[in-house]
Amino acid sequence: ATEDLDLKIDAALKDVSRVLAGAKGNVAATAHVLGPVDNPTADVGLSGGAVRYDRYALTRLRSTVAARDLTSNPKAKVDLAASLNGLPLTAALDAAVDTANNRVAADGIRIRLGNTTVSGHVAWLGAGADGALTLGSADLGEIGGLVGQDVHGSLDAQIALDAPKGKQAATVKAQLKSLAASGVTVDAATLAASGADLLGKDPGLDATLAATGIKAADRALDRLNAKVSGPLSALDVSADASGPDGSAATAATIRAKSGETAIILAKLDLAVNQVQAKLLNPAEITLRDGETRVDRLAIGARGGTLRLDAALTEAGNSA
Repeated sequence: ATEDLDLKIDAALKDVSRVLAGAKGNVAATAHVLGPVDNPTADVGLSGGAVRYDRYALTRLRSTVAARDLTSNPKAKVDLAASLNGLPLTAALDAAVDTANNRVAADGIRIRLGNTTVSGHVAWLGAGADGALTLGSADLGEIGGLVGQDVHGSLDAQIALDAPKGKQAATVKAQLKSLAASGVTVDAATLAASGADLLGKDPGLDATLAATGIKAADRALDRLNAKVSGPLSALDVSADASGPDGSAATAATIRAKSGETAIILAKLDLAVNQVQAKLLNPAEITLRDGETRVDRLAIGARGGTLRLDAALTEAGNSA
């Protein structure tokens, strides 16, 4: 006959630095293992814990884990409540392991930290991840305070993951409002980005950014549009912007290889305070081993032409 287990364990870690160097605090835990030896259940609880590490303080920690089918495709329901640097933190999810398909899944994810929430589901496969997450923050200042950055505004974002033919891909859609960071303010911004074969040698990217009402110091832009596309080794980049003082548009290809980055400038149009300047032909700027090489740069303005072919080093202009 199969023997049944009924084990109860109480434990207290009075010095968390034994398992996390540099941390301070304590954690108390209880565990109850019950059922047949070949397939028991386990209920684990944490209570009254407090952990401090660097600038972070996790206090009033309480958590429960209810695990089932431990010897065949384990499942667990996880709940957590705490305070992180004074912000209320709650988290809940249902975890499951599918050993036959090498899959670990987290469903019903619900995380709240202050005014920031994350919800959705994620699964980790042998060759990548799939899932969908929704992120919302009514006050980015709370998150900025945690990471030591002066950031304000709101954010709504959707993230989708998949791994077709074992190649990791992802898409991101984000909307930001009333953003303020590092002396720059933006009334509204929208980002749409996708990536293919992200874990491969040469990931592919496709991203667009549209922003309005941009202010930095005494400069202002009514709008800014930017686009990046192509493999990481040869990215096509374009941008255009306009404001009270004028407009600008540019397009280039950035090629990266071992020890060298080449920027092939295809377009540069500027109009500032009724003065216009324009790139007359494609130019190349190469960055390599402390040297910047400029080839075929020609800019026309006010009936004249500025031309530059030079190699710039730390010692100065060498050509």
